[in-house]
Amino acid sequence: MPWNEKRYNEQLSIVADDINSGRKNPYDYMLEYKKAVNADDFERCKAITEILKPLNYDTADTHNHIEKLNPPPKVV
Repeated sequence: MPWNEKRYNEQLSIVADDINSGRKNPYDYMLEYKKAVNADDFERCKAITEILKPLNYDTADTHNHIEKLNPPPKVV
């Protein structure tokens, strides 16, 4: 699917509101980031990354734990 700027901005607002209100914490969103990667939800992934970055959470730290990004090696 092509990039959806409107959806990205909506997700950015949702994530920021959740963090600022305390409904969710950065760790919750690190877990949600992993789910978004598996769902190919690129707008949500970027929104989560952008909100967590100033809080010193790097979503790239989850990449080693996402099987979709690290498929097991093929046995020959």
